[in-house]
Amino acid sequence: MKDKQLAEFFVEHGVLQPSQAEDVLDEVELNGKTIAQAMIDGGFIDEHGFYQTIANGLSTDLIDLTTRDIRPEILRLIPSGLARLHGALPIELSGTTLRIALVDPFDLHAAEDLRFALGKDILVGVSPPDQIEALIKQHYGSDTTSMEEVLKHLGQAGELLSASGRLEGDGRGTALETARVVQRNRAAHGAGSGVCLGSSCPAHVAYRAWFPELCAAPSNLGASGAGTSDSGYASTSGRGAGMPRAAGG
Repeated sequence: MKDKQLAEFFVEHGVLQPSQAEDVLDEVELNGKTIAQAMIDGGFIDEHGFYQTIANGLSTDLIDLTTRDIRPEILRLIPSGLARLHGALPIELSGTTLRIALVDPFDLHAAEDLRFALGKDILVGVSPPDQIEALIKQHYGSDTTSMEEVLKHLGQAGELLSASGRLEGDGRGTALETARVVQRNRAAHGAGSGVCLGSSCPAHVAYRAWFPELCAAPSNLGASGAGTSDSGYASTSGRGAGMPRAAGG
């Protein structure tokens, strides 16, 4: 979420007055602080209150990752490239619902892309970004090679999507849009309902075609194909039901 939108969020939730929000934004621009740091330094809120307000606003939980021991089979549910691309850390799996922490919990595109790519419902919790980033680096590494490959593939996908008029300006969500085009065409020509039914469905195939580097398991966690959750669901199985809006995704 952009700084101005985040400041407005805190105005809407009664933490800041409009004039105070302007002061916070000035501090961010002049001194290079984050919104969180500017608000904390200004005495408007403490760190816990900052993230708790976001969690309350999204009707989700505040998660302290310093007290969490995330199991390897849970970490395998999100491939390394996707975790780094979206700033996403898997935390726990309940049935077909995967609870994650996002560096930007307001990022609807990231949550939807993960729901689509993994074939699972996604529930976004709120955690301090530095905690999330540290654990992503610890478990998935910081190699940027796959990101460069993704950008290359996004460029190719963009040519296909230009005719549909749905290409996003920054390229984000291009693979998801590619898959949606497949789904719409499939439904329009009578080849089923267009609802994604799993990893063999054309929409999933299209997503993985544009994200070849993203669909490998973290190298330090073993092969994802054999990984199953505590509930017995394979990491690439399950349906893609709608994600609760209140969870920030």
